[in-house]
Amino acid sequence: MDLCIGIDVSKAHLDLALMNASGAVLGTERITNESKAIRALLKRWHKQFGVTKANALFCLEPTGHYGYLLVEELMRAGLPTWLAHPLDIKHSIGSTRGKNDRIDAQRIADYARRHHDKARLLGPGSLRMNKLKQLLTCRRQLVTDKRRHQVSEQRPEPPCGQIAPSFVRSSEPRADRTDRHATGEDRSRNCGPHPCRSTATRAVCAAP
Repeated sequence: MDLCIGIDVSKAHLDLALMNASGAVLGTERITNESKAIRALLKRWHKQFGVTKANALFCLEPTGHYGYLLVEELMRAGLPTWLAHPLDIKHSIGSTRGKNDRIDAQRIADYARRHHDKARLLGPGSLRMNKLKQLLTCRRQLVTDKRRHQVSEQRPEPPCGQIAPSFVRSSEPRADRTDRHATGEDRSRNCGPHPCRSTATRAVCAAP
């Protein structure tokens, strides 16, 4: 295979590395995980590096619904696409240092270059299967959201008397003291010989 493109897929973006048959990296790029960005890159690399369905192999790891859009665009363009198993890629590389999305894309491209004869390309029915997987994923999410909403609606609200019983109990003595103070009980109790030593002060404290 003349050209191998390794792709590291994430939710927000795609990291791509283009490698020739001798293992030289011709180009790397990060794009958003959107149809418009994918189509623009394919068109640009076709003009710049001559990437076509006859001389290129696109390789990526199966990453669930994050890769559905990419696979759909590659299949529509008729480009050879290989979903390589992550363990196969890891075992072929061995122990390596350093890890980021750009390096991972280059490692995937190198794996595709060295093992392209073992590639199991996605067939015409893969696009329909990919679309079905997207619909199933969407349905599971909707069912989960519906159940969560139903549970929140069925959960009864506690009566006012049970909201914070400890708070009510701790507040009762304070409320009693406030009532006594308002009715003058505390004032008459506290104005004894010690706090009110003078006749004038006792007269003021005893006033209603």
